[in-house]
Amino acid sequence: MNTKIIFVFMLVCSICFFSCSSEETQENQQTVDIQTAYKELNESLARYNTSFMHETCIVQTRKGKFLKKLAKFLCADASGALIGGSVGGGVGAIFGAVLNSALVGPAMAAETRAVLSVVDVNSFVTVSDGGIGYLHNTILSEIEAEHPGIYNENVDANYLASLIVEKMEKYGYYISTSEQTVLINKALSIVPKVEFETIDQLTSHYQQVLPQFSNEMNVIQDFVVNVEDISDDIELVKAYTEGYQKVVAVSNLPEPKKLELKSSLDVAANSAVLWEVD
Repeated sequence: MNTKIIFVFMLVCSICFFSCSSEETQENQQTVDIQTAYKELNESLARYNTSFMHETCIVQTRKGKFLKKLAKFLCADASGALIGGSVGGGVGAIFGAVLNSALVGPAMAAETRAVLSVVDVNSFVTVSDGGIGYLHNTILSEIEAEHPGIYNENVDANYLASLIVEKMEKYGYYISTSEQTVLINKALSIVPKVEFETIDQLTSHYQQVLPQFSNEMNVIQDFVVNVEDISDDIELVKAYTEGYQKVVAVSNLPEPKKLELKSSLDVAANSAVLWEVD
């Protein structure tokens, strides 16, 4: 009897061991596949960038070497969409993108004890006709129209959140109080409060505070560097973004990853034509 019990026990242990081993192998394989997919995507995007810039006669800047002032807004907005989406889905992505955008200017100015020469927002200037990027620009513009200069001031994050929620509800989007709290705390912890000299340093900051989105931030950095060079031409930004999105769409990334990237890139594209930063 004891021998049978021992045999059954060993059999169960063996099944559990092989089951766990199989699951671990599968998870590792999925990780490798995603990394491979991102590597292939980055290569495809590099080819697209070269082709687009050649066809439009745009001179590309030295990527990563210098940090243009607009980059901090675009990276903040895109990262806000990523983290917001992970907390509250599409509604969270809207809230996160707008909140990060509203916070980034004052945060940088407060830390450096300097006054931003110009942080202005153009009313209702958008690249897309709908979606998260359109709402991002519309909400920020409407708040600025009602509270002139608010993005130059060190305004309490909770107050900004209340203004954003009011505008979101106007357009039929509702976010829970608990999700708001989580995203406010995350925004305060991830929006940089120090100046960076290069786009590489800025991206590295976001990868450190948001390691789960490290691959996405590499793609966003590439997009930001290129879209900044054409940000004064809305039609060109629109064309570049549409082509960029198509490359992402046909990649081997899982569909949820594609949606995350496309939403964050839509926000960054719209943000590029929204802010005037001198």
